[in-house]
Amino acid sequence: MISRSLLRQLPARVAAGAFVLHSGLGKRKADEDTAGKLHGWASSTYPVLGKLDARRFTRLLAAGEMATGAALLMPFVPAVVAGAVLTGFSGALLGLYATTPGMRRKGSILAH
Repeated sequence: MISRSLLRQLPARVAAGAFVLHSGLGKRKADEDTAGKLHGWASSTYPVLGKLDARRFTRLLAAGEMATGAALLMPFVPAVVAGAVLTGFSGALLGLYATTPGMRRKGSILAH
């Protein structure tokens, strides 16, 4: 039997999970140019990622996105676990948006 708690969470988990999973699936076979751009953005914010090859980074990013999306879509994954995974993933993205020039509008809340 599905609990009321899960039923309340289901729309948000499905929406977020499908979006993140789709994004990861799209990055799986990124071309060299796309991989280079993704790697460049990420390594400018998180310099430790500069040690990775752009293609490898993109494959790892895709795998992370697919795992995050899948965790949200699987009803047997506890909400606290799915929430923690999504929080970590979105925190990394927020760091990327907040510190990468050109990723936000002038005068926005995160503008320098």
